[in-house]
Amino acid sequence: MRRIGFALMVAALLLAGCGRGPTGTTSGGDLNIIQATRNAMNATPLPTSLPTAPVLPDPTDPLTVVLGGEFANGGYWTWEDIANLLGVYAQYDAYETVSMDGQSYTGVPLSYLLDYARINPFAQGMAVLDREEQRHDYLAEDVADCETCLLVRAPDETITLVMPSFTPPVVTHVVRIEVR
Repeated sequence: MRRIGFALMVAALLLAGCGRGPTGTTSGGDLNIIQATRNAMNATPLPTSLPTAPVLPDPTDPLTVVLGGEFANGGYWTWEDIANLLGVYAQYDAYETVSMDGQSYTGVPLSYLLDYARINPFAQGMAVLDREEQRHDYLAEDVADCETCLLVRAPDETITLVMPSFTPPVVTHVVRIEVR
């Protein structure tokens, strides 16, 4: 906001300077420009490049995750939306697989969702909440950089988050990812 205000102020000064005659007087049209610039500077601030997603209630659909907090493109994300990210970042239906403790998980990289939802690069923490209202906290930067973290469509038709290098490594029935 400060950059925009500064740019408007500089523009007003330049425009005001261009309208001055040899005696340093300002014409009526120039005064209108100056007043319009002052009004613009005092108007409702423009949204930042990374607005905070609104807090939304938890979805009733077990195959939907709410992204809230410091996302520019947060909100409700269905499994279909998440699976379609494969076509954006890789190839449609090219799910990735991670093996952990003898079990294989196949899904969409979490980084695809965080990138597309435009996570705030300055976010500090990330909380993952499940349907049992348990909260799991992580450092946002570590999770955003995780190459082995997957969102998986579980056999019980819910979304599971698999994060092999984190504790806990598996969060079932994920309902919300909140970034702050």
